[in-house]
Amino acid sequence: PSGDESELSETIEVTPQSATVHELYHDDGSSETGWQNGSGNYSAVRFNALDTGEDVVRARWYQVGDGGAFYFYLWEDDNGVPGAEIDHFIVIGGVDGWNDFDLSTEGFVVSGDFWLGVREFSSTQPFGLDTDSDSGNTYFRIGGSGDWELLSSLGISGNLMLRIFLDSGEVISDCVLGDVNMDQSIDVLDIVTIVNFIMGQGTPTDDEFCAADYNEDGGLDVLDIVSIVNYIMNP
Repeated sequence: PSGDESELSETIEVTPQSATVHELYHDDGSSETGWQNGSGNYSAVRFNALDTGEDVVRARWYQVGDGGAFYFYLWEDDNGVPGAEIDHFIVIGGVDGWNDFDLSTEGFVVSGDFWLGVREFSSTQPFGLDTDSDSGNTYFRIGGSGDWELLSSLGISGNLMLRIFLDSGEVISDCVLGDVNMDQSIDVLDIVTIVNFIMGQGTPTDDEFCAADYNEDGGLDVLDIVSIVNYIMNP
């Protein structure tokens, strides 16, 4: 009311993404300790993409401390260990906590098992290690010609906190308008299911909501029921 203007608020950064983008990870989000394999050595985490192929969007890592540098690597799978290199990128100046590295413009497509990993420099800060869980997907290698080994072979149990975002592309829905219970028939059972959703007795899946929203107005209500009744009476 006085006409005074405040200072600018704190800024935030957001990353718009498609609804088909999803994150792959093995850790539980908390870092109990840091992991360093040493300059010139490698660490890698195995992931699995759809066999039909998915686009690589970005990589994420948890870092203990600010600064440093390292190489990010993507590898194909070779009988359960990292195989042919897809590509690698240098990363500089991470911050303590979670960091993201954009790969969306590179055009990488992965399918089946593949690997995301790092090669360290002397300046590389420790990577987060979740020791509360161990999926058996974290490996390490000494130098460029050593054998890949499970981290657990060192007596260290945990998941290295590397993550990756993939885009599965167009979502193919199993939704058929009116067939809410997906029994390949539109009848009174579908109406009962919608009534239960409206009354709060259960939460519809995406496909169930799609099928129940018969008039496609973005909501579930009596108008959808009336529309389905009309269809049943006049198929």
